[in-house]
Amino acid sequence: MENKRVDGYFCKHNNLIGFCEECEEEIIYEEFKIANKKEFNASIHEPVPITGKIIILDLVKKDLIDRAETGNKKYGTYLMSHNGRDALMDAYQEVLDLAMYLRQKLYEEKGL
Repeated sequence: MENKRVDGYFCKHNNLIGFCEECEEEIIYEEFKIANKKEFNASIHEPVPITGKIIILDLVKKDLIDRAETGNKKYGTYLMSHNGRDALMDAYQEVLDLAMYLRQKLYEEKGL
C-alpha cells in the first residue's frame, strides 16, 4: 500500500494522518497517539499551539532566579564568567542528561 503524505502521522490503514480516503474521515492527532503508542517518530512536528492559560516565560524567570539562589547558597557565589570551568562542556553534559530524562518521561507516560 502506498502512503499518502498529509500531516505526517499514519492512520490505522497506514495512510498519513490528515484525511484518510479509506477511513473517509479526518484522523485526529490525539486519537492517533492513543491508538498507535508504538509508532513513535521524534522527527515529526507537533501541531500549531492553541491559546493557553499561563505565560511560561513567567515560570521560567522564577525558576532561573530560584536556581541562581540555590547555586549561590551551594557554591557561595552566583555563576560568573571566567570561573575556570568549560561552560560549553558543562552545558553539553546537562543537555545529555536532559535528553535522557525527557526520553524516560516519554516512555513512562506515553509508552513511546
